[in-house]
Amino acid sequence: MYSNKQVSYYIYFEDFKVIKLNLPKSVSYESSGCLVFQENIDLNIYIRYTPTNASMDKLEIVLKKDVDVNIYMEYTGARFSYIINLSKFDLYKNAKLNISQVYKLDSSAVYSSSSYVNLQEKASLKMFKLFFSGLQVQSSSKVALAYDSDINIKALLLSKLSQKYIFSCEVLHNEDKSRSRVYSKQVLKDDSTCVFDARTTVQKDTKHCEAYQASHALVLDEGAHIFAKPHLEIYTDELKASHGSTVGELDVDAIAYLNSRGISEKNAKGILVNAFINELLDLDYEEAKKSLLRLLGQTDEE
Repeated sequence: MYSNKQVSYYIYFEDFKVIKLNLPKSVSYESSGCLVFQENIDLNIYIRYTPTNASMDKLEIVLKKDVDVNIYMEYTGARFSYIINLSKFDLYKNAKLNISQVYKLDSSAVYSSSSYVNLQEKASLKMFKLFFSGLQVQSSSKVALAYDSDINIKALLLSKLSQKYIFSCEVLHNEDKSRSRVYSKQVLKDDSTCVFDARTTVQKDTKHCEAYQASHALVLDEGAHIFAKPHLEIYTDELKASHGSTVGELDVDAIAYLNSRGISEKNAKGILVNAFINELLDLDYEEAKKSLLRLLGQTDEE
């Protein structure tokens, strides 16, 4: 999910102070930074940071039993700023949350985010993270899974110049039939650096759990660096699990073929990069893809 579609309900923050909001009565927001959802809803949250700022903010999201919520979150601003964000997600039994977090920070921003996720029985969380701006951005998540709960985290990191992005995730399978999927792709240019650090632990005496980790990097320039460390700790025999990591470059033969068909080298590279990131971005958001390719300098289109 990567959607900035217009919805009826929204919250606008500036430095995590509410400047405008429209919420139904079934959703409560407390000044302490806690959002509680009692019914199904689609919600957009926009968070803007002012320049030369140093701050720490908190946001807690609580879904009551059987609630189904979709949230789009967008982070902007923070020029010459250092921001620390703490988030907590509590999903009650059978609750479902689908959330996209898009980091569109200023190129000078330093941003650190830590998320704590607690899923009760049969709860489900789908989380998508998109990094393509900010000087240094670090995002870490710690997840605790109960019986028959499910988490699916996808992260797309697009780095250039001297940007440094760190994506880390720790998942604890505490009860039977819990499922986790942590999947990240990185596209790196210039002298940028990306880090993928995932650890999944399946506790002793749990049964029929599923755990999956994968990291795939596409390196566009020799000066770029990727560090990937998928890690599984398994203390039981009755489960399905896999993990892996790949690093590659653009296929020169594919570029040559596209050139022979009258496609410029820059656009040919853009086609291949688009194919690489396509899996993580919904087909409905072609304009978003074009913007990302322009950001990476992989298209002739203005």
